[in-house]
Amino acid sequence: EALPVAGGMMRVGIPEYRLPYDLLQKEVDEIVSQGVELKLNSRVDDVAGLLGEYQAVFVATGAHVGLKTGIPGNDLPDVLVATDFLRSVSLRDASANLSIVKDKRVLVLGGGNVAVDAAMSSVRLGASWVGMTCLEGEGKMLAHDWEVRDCREEGIDVMPGRNFLEITNKDGKVTGVRTVNVNFRGFVDGKIDMDTVPGTETVVPCDIVIYAISQRPDLALLKDQVETARGRVAVDKNTFATNVPGIFAGGDAVTGTTWVVEAIDAGHKAARAIEAYLKEETAKAWPPAVAVLERF
Repeated sequence: EALPVAGGMMRVGIPEYRLPYDLLQKEVDEIVSQGVELKLNSRVDDVAGLLGEYQAVFVATGAHVGLKTGIPGNDLPDVLVATDFLRSVSLRDASANLSIVKDKRVLVLGGGNVAVDAAMSSVRLGASWVGMTCLEGEGKMLAHDWEVRDCREEGIDVMPGRNFLEITNKDGKVTGVRTVNVNFRGFVDGKIDMDTVPGTETVVPCDIVIYAISQRPDLALLKDQVETARGRVAVDKNTFATNVPGIFAGGDAVTGTTWVVEAIDAGHKAARAIEAYLKEETAKAWPPAVAVLERF
């Protein structure tokens, strides 16, 4: 594990108010108690190189790299990405200067669960005003309806149905985000399908911008030896095996961001597939996570 704590995206991508870290640590301690050797602060730069020491390797690196759009001003110092911001909050990283949002106006770009986490974390860090804006219209935001409702109850200004055109600044300091109202229909061949509403351009005043539009895995450790697809690790859907014998992968690094239970399910299935690989047996297709849950 490259970070100083175990738990991956559950530990550094989900705020403590949503997933208490003491409960997560109990799970980690239980795993370690089974005889697992846990190495923290140990970044792996070449996963294939591990095969000289281990017979099998499972890659579960999560999706820690936050993305931005290409609009003017996205490289200003006070423009953050949610993955880095939430990680700093989780680790209480003094070097990240979390007081940056205190008494400031914070605008989160995005309308999913991660955007909600960034917005609510900003409220808890003492921001004077927090807003959240996204392409999706009212009732079509990617975050759950109850999360959007909670945002509004906490005083967060939710502004759906807007496109971001520019991050404005004065002398290198963020002053706002220029937006325009849109009728967003989705994506076609990777391109935005929407109509702009004439006469609706406006600048939302803010001091800090946090991008929460998407995130992806950091695949540098694959060294172009392990095949990828659409920016994720490519695996056999039944065995979680990659194109390199002995290397397996699962979780967000394969599926992109999804439910925690699905990542846990991938770990269980991959462990059984790896056991079969080591015994030179044929791994079978395991039932999906939802089928397992329905039995309880």
